[in-house]
Amino acid sequence: AFLAMGIFFFLLHGYNENEGRIGIFTLLLLGGKYLLAASGIYIFSFLLMRGREARFLFGFILLASYFLYGSVKDSLNASPFFHLFSRYRYLLPALLLLWGGCGIFLYRYKRSLKGAFWYVRTLLLVIAVTELGILFYHEFFDKEERYVTDLYSGKERIRQENDPIHLPDIYWIVLDMYPSSGSLQKYWGFSNGIDSALEGRGFFVSREARSNYNYTPFSLCSLLEMQYLRGLAEFSEVTPIEQFKAIHELRDNAFIRILSENGYRIDNYSLFDFTHFPTKGYPFFGKLEEDLIDHQTLDSRLQSDVAWTM
Repeated sequence: AFLAMGIFFFLLHGYNENEGRIGIFTLLLLGGKYLLAASGIYIFSFLLMRGREARFLFGFILLASYFLYGSVKDSLNASPFFHLFSRYRYLLPALLLLWGGCGIFLYRYKRSLKGAFWYVRTLLLVIAVTELGILFYHEFFDKEERYVTDLYSGKERIRQENDPIHLPDIYWIVLDMYPSSGSLQKYWGFSNGIDSALEGRGFFVSREARSNYNYTPFSLCSLLEMQYLRGLAEFSEVTPIEQFKAIHELRDNAFIRILSENGYRIDNYSLFDFTHFPTKGYPFFGKLEEDLIDHQTLDSRLQSDVAWTM
């Protein structure tokens, strides 16, 4: 039961850390996965250890290693002194030595382990209750600020009473990570033939296009909300939390709402889902919500960093 409380703490901590953007279905899906992992750990500890306290403590060590692996690896990687030890050639053998050493110690230890047993149980209870308190505080007293102000809600929302039959067609094409024609000509001497092909079919082409931001979710969120984003910190590396926040706000953007309310049929072939208009293409960021929590676990890191090389 207390190993299950460890799972509860990990999920709740991930939910709080990501400002409540993790959906209930994702939490249930990850909870089921972690329960299976914890069950396997419990069976392994039951077969290997003697005594309830030794089994619990060894299971706790295995489960904590499973959940905290990504966080420890990232901390080592960010450290100027311990960066070398974040490599798998050192970290995985160290983890196996930790498991083996703790297993041998707990198996051979003859004295009572009740003190450590009750300490760990109390620790799990305290941190789980603390996360519940953090959740309560954020839900009722500390609503986080959006990147954008909803300028087009209620009476301020732009609307024209147009006959949908006579609305002009809009085809919006964004070539992601593709320089503007002006940049291609200036820096590489390349004449972009796609421009004339599109202009010959009546499209407007922005030959000196510039992006508000150097990252796709931020740039599109700003563009479709028709305003600059607020609250962005100065950072050199985009974190998954900030990336997901932009994608979350992009889902229900002002421009798509305006088109929908004016009778447009919207065919979405982008990388992102919009409210009521999911993408008909590949949702490139579809697993981001799940990865915000699961990417800290041992198996997820091995799958993303190692398995693809095999």
